[in-house]
Amino acid sequence: GVDKELEINNLDSIILCDDIIGIWSQIDTKVDYPFSKIERNMIKKIRELLELELNTINIYRYGLYISTVVGSIKGISYKKINDIYSKLSINSINNGNILSSYSFILASASSWSNFIISVSSASEVGL
Repeated sequence: GVDKELEINNLDSIILCDDIIGIWSQIDTKVDYPFSKIERNMIKKIRELLELELNTINIYRYGLYISTVVGSIKGISYKKINDIYSKLSINSINNGNILSSYSFILASASSWSNFIISVSSASEVGL
């Protein structure tokens, strides 16, 4: 069939899902199909997560999109994955806790650098 012509070795074991990258991530082939760097990276991450348990830590680590694609392949509903993801206390850089902590670190670093510059400047003039 066509699978032999395209050198797809596992067509009968591919689980259909809503996402084309999810389907390509399951295909075993030696042909180097022309995917973008982003698509290749997504396929790599999907393949990694397919080998792991889809738990809170891995959903956080791989993100919502990759997790829902893997969930689709594993038969886990989008709603269940989204519920887990939405309960994460930190799920993005836009989370207020991350930004306020980051701002504090920057402010502290800025204060220290101003202090160091002030001390260095004072020592240069003989104080």
